[in-house]
Amino acid sequence: MNSFGRKRPRAAAGLAIPLLFITLLGCDDPSSPADDGGPPPMGDGGSAEPDDSLFAICGAIFSPDGPSGYLALVPSLDATTSVDVENTIVFPGGAACAAVERSGTIFVGLAESPVIQRWEIDDEGNPSLTGQVSLAGEGFASAFRSRNPIQILSDSKAYFVSNEGVVVWNPSEMVIEGSFPLAGLNAPDLTTALSFPLRDGDRLVIPAWYRRADRSLAPRTQFAFIDVNTDEVTYSPVDTRCSVDWPAVADNGDMYFASPADQGINAAFGFAGDPAAPPCVVRLPAGATALDPAFFLDPQELVEPNYAGALADGVEALAFTLGYDESIRPLDESTALEAIGVPAWRYYGFSLAEPAGGATLVDALPAGAGLPWFNTADGVPYVFNVNAETGRATLFDISDPRAAQAAANVPGLPLQAIRVM
Repeated sequence: MNSFGRKRPRAAAGLAIPLLFITLLGCDDPSSPADDGGPPPMGDGGSAEPDDSLFAICGAIFSPDGPSGYLALVPSLDATTSVDVENTIVFPGGAACAAVERSGTIFVGLAESPVIQRWEIDDEGNPSLTGQVSLAGEGFASAFRSRNPIQILSDSKAYFVSNEGVVVWNPSEMVIEGSFPLAGLNAPDLTTALSFPLRDGDRLVIPAWYRRADRSLAPRTQFAFIDVNTDEVTYSPVDTRCSVDWPAVADNGDMYFASPADQGINAAFGFAGDPAAPPCVVRLPAGATALDPAFFLDPQELVEPNYAGALADGVEALAFTLGYDESIRPLDESTALEAIGVPAWRYYGFSLAEPAGGATLVDALPAGAGLPWFNTADGVPYVFNVNAETGRATLFDISDPRAAQAAANVPGLPLQAIRVM
């Protein structure tokens, strides 16, 4: 039994943040990313000394005028770092980021233009725009998706992944080298959306989930598998047990996928469509081409709250799921649809290998929104604790989940943190 804090027994069963992931909003003309004086100072407003660490934080902010993306460069992710939007590069509409750690280079996909930019960091920690490539010739109107669409495979090969297809491009030369469809993921009368691409040896695993016309989740999951050497695409059989999004990867390479945190709430209050996709965790064994038909876990059986879901990588062979705490904010029909953004979701740790042992409340992590963003930067695992009501988020170092430490504080919804120097 793993002990994080209070053990929870097994139990019977207005915020706009989730729209970022569904509608994939847009971005401004990339030809003018800053004023004539150059990009604003990053993070705390100072420049990094030569050879100092430098981290990139990419995220999303929300205002009455619509969403925007931001890129901040900071010397540390510890608790001394507090990022203000004024000290970031802002991309109206949204931005998707990718980087190879310590490479000194960041790639940013714009939303309102089908352009991927390359930003390079000089020895003093200052960013400059050194190249861009357009996806317009491949039929794209935007280079932004919220779930890590830019996949850097090598110095000479990268993918831009979307349900509209995959663009192959060269990140050194910033030129397009081809594209191919993911047509095998399409489904009649359903909208296809992609979750986080995951690397499994020489293949890239692309999970797909589906929405009906009423925006409810259809009980349908499928995967595309891309051979990164040949660009050959194969597909899994369709699985109709549930709808999944959030991933976690076990030490043995098995991949687990969970339904959104609020799927149980939507089902309980009649917002999950017909038939309703149940809350779930399912498993794709390492190297497999289909979900394990014998593995199906209801995350609501793991924790004391009646409603639970989502999944995030953990440490010590554990994963996290989120449970809604109604003592913080009770639910009824008028509030259920807003539950995903309410800071009432608590983290619970459990063993993917032995889920029958139940889950344990992680006391050291405060309640946040139902969005379990997980990120490893410079070898340190972090979860992003989002408070949609304050418009801020705190990174937590979970190297020891029992004593999780508050780290950097950032605006809006952080999507990635990467050490770039």
